[in-house]
Amino acid sequence: MRDSEDVPGVIDPACAYTVGELAKRLRVTRDTVLSWKGLGLKLHGKAGGRVTLVIGADFIQWCTETYAKPHSRASDTVGRQAWLTTGEAAAYLDVPISTLETWRSRGRPSGPVPVFVKLSSKRIRYLKRDLDTFLLACRRETTVQPAE
Repeated sequence: MRDSEDVPGVIDPACAYTVGELAKRLRVTRDTVLSWKGLGLKLHGKAGGRVTLVIGADFIQWCTETYAKPHSRASDTVGRQAWLTTGEAAAYLDVPISTLETWRSRGRPSGPVPVFVKLSSKRIRYLKRDLDTFLLACRRETTVQPAE
């Protein structure tokens, strides 16, 4: 059996991780981890004056409080903002889930794509207001007019 240090996605509550280590372990970008600070994740000081640390126990508690409550729904509010799953966002936009997945990975050649939060490779969330912004950016007066 592999040591938990080598298993992506496994966070040891007793360990402290640099933002880069946590991002690698969760298979997300460093910027994604840093953006979670705005959603309430505690980032602790700096080691050696340069590296921001995330305590494993703090990360697990933040995930539990923010996204993993068994009684919560993805559309519950976090920080007064409605978060939607990919399926809920696709339904809101009236597009197939596969279309949103394609836009996330390859972009959208005819214009902007909806902004999203990537918690892990399988946990994506959208803010309803970002979906509204996306829809407004796609407005056109004619079918030949490019998006705004």
